[in-house]
Amino acid sequence: MDIFSLNAQQEKAILDSMVADIRFTGNAMKKQMPDQNQVISGGLFNGKKLFDAMEMTTKKELEEFLSYMVARPENYAGNTWKISETYATWLVNKSPQVIKN
Repeated sequence: MDIFSLNAQQEKAILDSMVADIRFTGNAMKKQMPDQNQVISGGLFNGKKLFDAMEMTTKKELEEFLSYMVARPENYAGNTWKISETYATWLVNKSPQVIKN
């Protein structure tokens, strides 16, 4: 499958799968490592706990993250991290966003 020629249904399925993984991981980490559920200081989920924020993530927040990844490829290119891992790091780092004109 060529990611540059996805139709809307295929794109939605991929984004839904990514959101599901982020939510699943947030839930699992909350159970396995409750002491690591740190409060996020700044960004989209300011004041929320990390794993809680992951559990309530929507396609909208995921798209903000993916836009940031595209704008800052040097932070992500060439790595094989799980989406939930990089998303959690983005949340902890105040979920920086791309300024849209």
